[in-house]
Amino acid sequence: MEDNTKIKSGIVMGDFHINSTVAVIKPGIQVGEFICHPNYTQRWLWECLMDARQKIVELPGKKILFLNGDAGEVDERQRSYQVMTNNPAVIQTLIYETLEPILDVVDEVYVIRGTEAHTGKSGWIEEAFANDLVHVVRCEDRSVSEDVTEEQEEFGARILKRLKKKSAKEINEKPPEEKKITYASWHQVRIGVAGVKMDICHHTSMGKLPWTAPNVANKLAVLSIFDYTEHMKAEIPNLVFRSHNHMWADSYDNYDVVRAVCMAAWTTATEYVYRIGMENRLADIGFAYTICENGDYDLKKVKYPHKDSRRVWRLTA
Repeated sequence: MEDNTKIKSGIVMGDFHINSTVAVIKPGIQVGEFICHPNYTQRWLWECLMDARQKIVELPGKKILFLNGDAGEVDERQRSYQVMTNNPAVIQTLIYETLEPILDVVDEVYVIRGTEAHTGKSGWIEEAFANDLVHVVRCEDRSVSEDVTEEQEEFGARILKRLKKKSAKEINEKPPEEKKITYASWHQVRIGVAGVKMDICHHTSMGKLPWTAPNVANKLAVLSIFDYTEHMKAEIPNLVFRSHNHMWADSYDNYDVVRAVCMAAWTTATEYVYRIGMENRLADIGFAYTICENGDYDLKKVKYPHKDSRRVWRLTA
């Protein structure tokens, strides 16, 4: 049983989109046949990430990192030229080496899948990346038998050839052992951290207007109350985290039983942002952490204002 009296720190970060030309990247990293020299925006994002690392180092207790989707950018739909490489192996390396300073200072990592258009079908780039982490927490799916009959193997169960074969008589006499199938990445994480219940998932919708965008947090809070009580007949989470929209939104203490937070990102505006008419909106940059103990929590959002902002009226004629 978990000891809820021990302090634990949960860190939520997401939407890195590593491999995008406008996202955070490690300076001097090798990208295939060349060395990356980050642009002005990418250098600033890296400075912010190093500041985030120091803040995480200073957190108390066991540190649990939740990477909440879109860790990398594979541009599955080939919508843009704003990527550094299309080589899947190189992209995986870019993600790991860029996030390594953060990964090195936490005790456990949960990798949550993002949007297929960014991370590939079934979130393959995040699954591949997560599989390489020694301290990743895996997601159990279902059980399958380790015993394979001659007929099954002949039919084509090649991946199971390494398992010990048993005769039909042995299988009938003794129930087959079960092997858990697990994945390295998650669609959704529901977890108790020192008694604080958290629901963490990547996707949610968000209004595009300044007076509608903040409402998503209130919507998430109310939906959580309804879904957990009416649909699942389960306890309501204390905290709900969502990403995907690259903008902060927070229900704060509008509801006594749950707080919903929509997360910032680690990338700036792509050409898609201009296409949908949001050219004057800047993505929020930052992360959140919560210090948990005995069912209580202290949630902090770390925000990084855009360096020098934009010199809006720098052109003259």
